[in-house]
Amino acid sequence: SDVTFDKVTEEEPETPTDPSEPSEPTEPSNPEIEEMTATLGLPAEINPGAAFNGVISINKWDNEAGYKLIDLIVNIPEGVSVTGVTASNRLEGGEISWNVEAETGKLRIVYFDANENTNLTITGEEFPAELFSIAFKADSAAGGSKLSVALSGMSVKLTSDSSDENAMIVVNTDTAKGNVDVVVGVSFS
Repeated sequence: SDVTFDKVTEEEPETPTDPSEPSEPTEPSNPEIEEMTATLGLPAEINPGAAFNGVISINKWDNEAGYKLIDLIVNIPEGVSVTGVTASNRLEGGEISWNVEAETGKLRIVYFDANENTNLTITGEEFPAELFSIAFKADSAAGGSKLSVALSGMSVKLTSDSSDENAMIVVNTDTAKGNVDVVVGVSFS
């Protein structure tokens, strides 16, 4: 439909924007400045006692940056155990180590090369890229409950010394969380 304006205003006319383009920021986004962001993929629902996977992915990676270590913490809900953690086949250059602190329910994953101090790289061009897959088991989660899993912290370091705060890039984990509903009698097709 045609729109006509009856009165002229002193304001600048609004320029129509392509809805696929973000309205902010007004400057072109610089991929060097865009922050690294992690996501956590989880199933929407599981049966009590079921095994399920959580997949941690990252939105960008610079193979030239010389990253040496990935360090992250995942909050595990009560009634859920971790049965394994594997690195994606796209992530190269390190080895994975992980442990769960039973008292706090926190899973810590560290990925680096302890022997050669190799740079960590991600193969392929597609992003987000899967980094890690966590195998969970809902040991004692009751039907009707909701399991909250969250990535509470993640960093990438330019040195394999995990205590060197100056060589650390904090990865945004604000949206790397989710809930899994424990439901009775659901068939997964």
